[in-house]
Amino acid sequence: MSNILEKTIRALTPGVYAKRAKARMQAARYDAMASVIGTIGNSGLSGFTGAKNGRAMQGWHVTHGQSADMDLINGMENQRDRVRDLERNNPIAHGIIETMDTNVIGTGLKMQSRIKRRFLGMSDEEAEVWQENVEREFQLWADDARHCDAASKLNFASAQMLAYISTLISGDVFVTLPFLERPGLPYNLKLNFIEADRVRNPMGKPETDKIAGGIEVDDYGSPLYYYITKTHPGGFSFGVKNSWETVRAFGEATGRRNVLHLYEMKRPGQRRGIPALAPVIETLKQLGRYSDAEIMAAVVSAFLTVFIKSENNEMDNAWEDYDDDGELLDSEAKEAAETSADLSLGSGALARLAPGEDIETVNPSRPNSNFGPFFDSFCQQIGASLGIGYELVVKQFRNSYSASRAALLEAGKKFKKSRKWTVDNFCQPVFEEWLAEAVANGRIDAPGFFESYAVRKAYSATEWHGDAMSLLDPLKETNAFSKQVKEGLITRSAAAAQLNGSNFETNVMQLAKENRLMEEAGFNINNGTSTAKAETDTDKEADKQDNEEEK
Repeated sequence: MSNILEKTIRALTPGVYAKRAKARMQAARYDAMASVIGTIGNSGLSGFTGAKNGRAMQGWHVTHGQSADMDLINGMENQRDRVRDLERNNPIAHGIIETMDTNVIGTGLKMQSRIKRRFLGMSDEEAEVWQENVEREFQLWADDARHCDAASKLNFASAQMLAYISTLISGDVFVTLPFLERPGLPYNLKLNFIEADRVRNPMGKPETDKIAGGIEVDDYGSPLYYYITKTHPGGFSFGVKNSWETVRAFGEATGRRNVLHLYEMKRPGQRRGIPALAPVIETLKQLGRYSDAEIMAAVVSAFLTVFIKSENNEMDNAWEDYDDDGELLDSEAKEAAETSADLSLGSGALARLAPGEDIETVNPSRPNSNFGPFFDSFCQQIGASLGIGYELVVKQFRNSYSASRAALLEAGKKFKKSRKWTVDNFCQPVFEEWLAEAVANGRIDAPGFFESYAVRKAYSATEWHGDAMSLLDPLKETNAFSKQVKEGLITRSAAAAQLNGSNFETNVMQLAKENRLMEEAGFNINNGTSTAKAETDTDKEADKQDNEEEK
């Protein structure tokens, strides 16, 4: 019918027919284009395959264009709780946290004063005396838990560990800097740690661009206030109405930093932290489940695994009709036997079968020969995601010296980065607050400290050194450092710090003392032998020759 109509229109009104034909062609082109776009996806004709919805991308649905806070804060508590559970109960997750803490913080990062002596107009001798005095005074505060911790539990080295581990597990941690007087102590500055859960919007207020995650910011994203609950929301007072304390980020009159918010920022506008294990939460959980299942299968396979076969359905529970002597049970005894019946596997267990029953053994094929390679493959993914490598995840170095050393060096980059982050965001700010108090109370002499920001920074310049990184072959690496020192590529202070975490100046003074003692005892310090012993041996040889001549 449509063909007859089209022929009639073409014969009577050729112009109308031409327009209709053109419209049909345009519609066909549109349908074809829509079909192509439909296979590519809503992104249109993008030149990036990752933006297209081809077969490989089907079913991949992501939230579109959300801010850092929108992506993070809505699921923050659930994410934090899962990482904490993994750290408590998953061996790999716990080992990763321990490895990172051991290599980044270790026994604690130690401060060395390195003031800008020329800017401050000091001679080398004056600067050395000033630096030694500052280091000694800082140790008075840092080594005493009552001195530096509001809870009187942590010295400064332990505080570093808590700060770093908290950021790894919870994503962030808060530290307020109150002044608390305690009898017999010269410094009042204290560190007060606040767990991430306690910083939240007051009274359940909804998240907004101004207040989110318990932090209020200005138009530029700089923190103005922190809203902190009096008690932990999951503490012993759970269910009791909590109250909030509002803490200014910076002092209104002095601009002093009141709160240290420790977290690694990965996106502009991000105001809360992300746990280090967040990218591998699901992988670690699934790997833990798989590992538990394989262990259970191996335990079961260690027993004799059997099925009991009956010749007919009536015999399925025939064994319950007889006692251990083969006598038929009455109804009451049978009911008691059914109640207490327990079929289980046991080491060397034997079971009595009823008439007509037989045993068929089962081979569970455990342990699984593919378990090791499969487990290692996932550990490699986890190590790559966290930047520490497979070898550090499982604590195994099964490859060559060169490959193992390369793995340690690559992980060392991650550890150095994290150590620098800890120094910049925790250690140095705390030291600067301590130094300000020390100058204010007259224990440290620093002219112009409070008059000029530049002078203050010049007095506050430091270096922080921690435990040395692991050495696979100490002899080779010591020789390498020795050559670098001779060529002027590295200082002895840096070499001592990197090799064993020691202080070169302290080493020199101690060696001078030891050499003097050895010389006084008659040792030749050039070859490590005793000159007194050598003289005694010579006398004995002379006496021996005299005796032979007399004979």
